[in-house]
Amino acid sequence: MQTLTVKVKNNSGIQALRELEEKHLIKIVSSDILKSPSLPGSELSLKEFEDWVLNAESEQSISLQQAKAQWASKKEKLRQSVK
Repeated sequence: MQTLTVKVKNNSGIQALRELEEKHLIKIVSSDILKSPSLPGSELSLKEFEDWVLNAESEQSISLQQAKAQWASKKEKLRQSVK
């Protein structure tokens, strides 16, 4: 399972996500509190930043080529399910 944060720009994007959720391909999780240096909002404290770095260092990583191959496969599956 992978968790993504997505900024949806219009209602048709929201509708497309809801259709994927109805097909049990994704689960929409609402969260108003997102603490990440990559997202706009309030600044992280030094402790929160250190925790974020420690968490990132402990996560499993893959090569860029593997990530692109996995995304291409998932993208194709999503496109087929929306048709």
